[in-house]
Amino acid sequence: MYKRKHTYELRSNQLSHGRPWGESDIESVREIAGTTHSKLIARQINRSYESLRQMCKREGISLRRIRN
Repeated sequence: MYKRKHTYELRSNQLSHGRPWGESDIESVREIAGTTHSKLIARQINRSYESLRQMCKREGISLRRIRN
């Protein structure tokens, strides 16, 4: 049988393991979430849309836009 390696290796389609989220990044997302489209938020903080979505789910931040 195959043994799992204990080190994390990049898959062929991965560029990196990613950067950790800082408190300033999370706070800036909290401030503008709900007022700005989520893809624009991701572009403003220089993250991918998918990483933004996963972080918001983990932190309990809603990206749903509130209509006036």
